[in-house]
Amino acid sequence: MQSGDLKSRITFQRKGDTRWENVAPRWARIVYLRGDETVIAGRLTGRNTAVISVRADRDTKTVHTAWRIKDRNGVTFNIRSIIPSGDGAWIDFTCETDGPTRCA
Repeated sequence: MQSGDLKSRITFQRKGDTRWENVAPRWARIVYLRGDETVIAGRLTGRNTAVISVRADRDTKTVHTAWRIKDRNGVTFNIRSIIPSGDGAWIDFTCETDGPTRCA
């Protein structure tokens, strides 16, 4: 991946006591997945699956699946899995847009 591929502005958010807290705004590449049965079934229930890629740094390495990602259009992505690249330069977040995870 090249730096020029990072065209979407996103913000990582973590749960606070009563609301979501913005933690780390970043430039990212968002790729919506399509084609396999899980993804197709997700579209039937109003979910979209996407892979969001960012540069690995001190802040992005602390993100985990209890957090979420919000883009500049207000779309909320629930993080399902986190996959660092082999060289450690990038992190891929597999996400779904099936509605926000609730604060406890």
